[in-house]
Amino acid sequence: MARTARIVDITPKAGAWPNLLDATIPGAPNVQVARVIASLGDREERIAILFPQPAQPVDQAAVLRAVRAHLADFTVGYVESSQLGLVHLWVDDASPGELVFLAAAAAAKLQHSWGWDESPSIRVRVGDQSFCFQVQHSGERSHEVLELTAA
Repeated sequence: MARTARIVDITPKAGAWPNLLDATIPGAPNVQVARVIASLGDREERIAILFPQPAQPVDQAAVLRAVRAHLADFTVGYVESSQLGLVHLWVDDASPGELVFLAAAAAAKLQHSWGWDESPSIRVRVGDQSFCFQVQHSGERSHEVLELTAA
C-alpha cells in the first residue's frame, strides 16, 4: 500500500530574507543541516538530513557526533551522494522501518526543494532498501511525499 508522508522544513531562517536558511551547526563544517518534521498518520518525527558540500572534505563520524550533540532530539540522516532523481542516504542501522521511510521521504523532499530537482519521481536508497517518491508542494515550507512503489 502506498504511503504519504507530510514533510515540513523547520530549518531556522537566517536574517530578514524569507528564503535564506541557516543550515549550519557548530562543529559540523562543510555540511548543510536541514531540519524537518516528518509525519505519517499519527507518528511525527524530527529529522535532520545532512548534505556535505561538494568537493569539500568531511569527517562523517565527527560531523554526525556534532549534529547529534546539537540536535539531540532529532534522528539524523546523511546524504552520501545525490544526482537528479536519486539520493543515497545513510541512516543508523538500528532505526525502525517506519523511521527509515520518513527519513527517506524527508531526503526526497529536500532533494526536490533544496536541490532544485524537478524529476517526476525521486528514488532514495537507504542501505539495501529503495523507495520511490513523488513530491508535491502543499504550503509554505511543506510538502506531501507520496510513495509510488515499495521498490
